[in-house]
Amino acid sequence: MEYIKNDQDEIKACVWTPLENIEKSALAQIHNMIKHPRLFKHIAIMPDVHAGIGATIGSVIPLKNAIIPSAVGVDIACGMCAVKTNISLESIRPHFSKIYDQILKRIPLGFSHRSDQQLNDVHNYVIPALLHEIKLYEQDSRWNQNKIINQLGTLGGGNHFIELQVDPDDNIWIMLHSGSRNIGNKIATTYIQLAKTVNSARSLQVAPDDLEYFEADSAFGIQYIKHSRFATDFAFNNRLIMVEIIKDILNKILGPNQYETMINIHHNYVNQEFHFNEMVWVHRKGATKVMSRITGIIPGSMGSASYIVQGTDNADSFNSCSHGAGRIMSRTSAKGKFDRKKKIFKTDGQLSIDDFKNDMQNIFTNTVDREHIDEAPRAYKNIDEVMKNQIDLVNIKTRLLPVLNVKG
Repeated sequence: MEYIKNDQDEIKACVWTPLENIEKSALAQIHNMIKHPRLFKHIAIMPDVHAGIGATIGSVIPLKNAIIPSAVGVDIACGMCAVKTNISLESIRPHFSKIYDQILKRIPLGFSHRSDQQLNDVHNYVIPALLHEIKLYEQDSRWNQNKIINQLGTLGGGNHFIELQVDPDDNIWIMLHSGSRNIGNKIATTYIQLAKTVNSARSLQVAPDDLEYFEADSAFGIQYIKHSRFATDFAFNNRLIMVEIIKDILNKILGPNQYETMINIHHNYVNQEFHFNEMVWVHRKGATKVMSRITGIIPGSMGSASYIVQGTDNADSFNSCSHGAGRIMSRTSAKGKFDRKKKIFKTDGQLSIDDFKNDMQNIFTNTVDREHIDEAPRAYKNIDEVMKNQIDLVNIKTRLLPVLNVKG
């Protein structure tokens, strides 16, 4: 762990990666973040850190009675799901193409939502209380979202994914990454802009640009917390529905299977927590809460391992760890750089898996369709190095390798 201090030699950032490994734009954001007038003690910077908007991705920001919407981000409650099955790699091997096709048929990807004719899966698995809330939000003109329910059970794009993975004992796991979709984005962007308006009217304790805040107990602060909790419930159910659909696909293709308890966590959120003998508002932007009694998920890129972990109760990190590997280049840079090196990619648009047992990582590294070049493994940090840098934050329970990948 390294430290960033202020002029009074006070520790203002605990950093779980060498400072020289952080790109200049992200380091500038960190120095901006530690100047926030409501900062409590210090921020925690995870080893997957990279530049974001206002706050870096991979940051944990505790504040006294204050909420920063942009320190949660535009995909409120984006997070991970993982479920261990009793399915062996060899038993599933002949069925990858069919499983892949069924996932594409039943789970909308990218910008796509469900048609009204595709809502059976939603009604089969959604928690009833959420349906009532969704109806209220559909009637609220602020969100301009008249079919929020059609967003449930959809993956989204960017770095969102569905994977089947295998553990060292030859058990298949279901893993996916998704968030609160358009409704979460609308809530986030609405309150990010409102925070800017509130901040511009302040004469004291003005926040740095893109780190504008509400008093947590103000009208806007209370509203944001309420709406972000709805987005959190939505994201949790969104992931749950997709996992249940994948279970159904596997059961229909392979026969009845056994599934362990689902891990369903988020990594873009704010929550009131007790740290260093005080109640504070902890913002995790691209960071996951883990404790000795809380299981976490740290995914790699689509060509590398992922990890199931438990926390070490590290106080300086505010009981947090990285949410993934972290990018080493922007999407634009990845598309430009990798497009000029076409020989490193197959262009058939398929994630072909011929010998996943012997050389899985090489298969995924060399099989990226044109649409997802910005998600190529080389655009991400080495997940094993990221894990080494947070050895005092998490204990590894299981290491997983991908055998099927579906990108949004």
